[in-house]
Amino acid sequence: MDWDCTEFGEISAIRLQDGRLLAALRRQVPGTVGEGFEDNLLTESVDGGQHWSRPVPLTNNAEVHAYLTALQDGRLLATYANYHLPYGVSAIVSEDQGRTWDREHPIQLALSADVYTGWPVTLQLSDGSLITSYASTTYYREAPDHFTCEVVRWSLP
Repeated sequence: MDWDCTEFGEISAIRLQDGRLLAALRRQVPGTVGEGFEDNLLTESVDGGQHWSRPVPLTNNAEVHAYLTALQDGRLLATYANYHLPYGVSAIVSEDQGRTWDREHPIQLALSADVYTGWPVTLQLSDGSLITSYASTTYYREAPDHFTCEVVRWSLP
């Protein structure tokens, strides 16, 4: 992992129960073009953001736009867009405050065969249910004619 990579963006950060900061970073592999060469990394800070750990993988290649949510039961949720089959929006869970993630069992929140989905944001409601909002468009590296905002209300299995 090249921590010196300068091609990071789309940061989502949360404060954990123990006071650590956890941040997801979108990374473009240097010298490449397109989402097939992008992923999300995690980094943490134990001193209020003064210093950050070397990033570790959160998602696989072509899984981007990560958004972190601290859940009422202490688990963490990461929602992200898939730019590989199945296209759409997925979520993964951490049971240990972000140290490990169940990447082998992603939850498919939205599927698409012909549109570009991305930028999911998930909030938990007081009743424990979750709302994930994301954008859909025909956009692919060109200015879109329009965006559609879609919303999924769901609960963890």
